Amino acid sequence: MIKKHDCFRSTERYFIKSLYNTYTDVLFILFPFLLIALLRSWNDEGIEILKQPDLSIATAILAGISLGKLIRALISDEKLSRYKAIFALMFALILSLLLGPALLNIIKTINDQEVPEAIAIIQPLLLISAIALYSVSANISLIMKEFKSPQSFK
Repeated sequence: MIKKHDCFRSTERYFIKSLYNTYTDVLFILFPFLLIALLRSWNDEGIEILKQPDLSIATAILAGISLGKLIRALISDEKLSRYKAIFALMFALILSLLLGPALLNIIKTINDQEVPEAIAIIQPLLLISAIALYSVSANISLIMKEFKSPQSFK
């Protein structure tokens, strides 16, 4: 007979392992951009670092990978097909709140001579949102499996 605490421990271990894997991916993706920021700070670019398209490029990469993870979770487990509406909401959030604005920021910052000050605030917020949605996307199949039946937590 499986004890309650054994079930929680295995779930907790899985979440911790998944957390490490997720943030390993995020650090691997962000590492080149951190190096670019370090080089730009050595060149005394100051706040101009945030006006470059680097953060939006990182956001677009994370948003694209998040979409891939969601699609892979949806097609890999037929039990998750009943949650199509939640997946559609996640797709819409990623496309409309992350990928679209990130691509727009990339195009505008590359083409414009004068970049608005608001970009220095918007880009970090987009990147933080992309990291959060990537975390959810990377763990979505486990989350959906665990929360579909409340008795699994009793």
